[in-house]
Amino acid sequence: MLGLSLAVVVTLHTGFQFGWNVHTLAYVFMMLVIASGVLGLVLYMSAPRQLSDNAAGQSRPGNVRRAAGDRWRGARPGAQV
Repeated sequence: MLGLSLAVVVTLHTGFQFGWNVHTLAYVFMMLVIASGVLGLVLYMSAPRQLSDNAAGQSRPGNVRRAAGDRWRGARPGAQV
């Protein structure tokens, strides 16, 4: 929340006057950090739900086997798949 409000306050503080200087570069980097934080929050909020939906009621070993695919079944050399 602080990052989003910072984006508004700093933008208003600049008076929408940007040039080719170190201050604009710092502003661009700050906006990139804020955008990556928003993206991280979205992924953090959606990934557990998607993982739960993909589990489809299977146990943890079942999920591991499904995620590992053939490598789980063929762990021993010469094992039948």
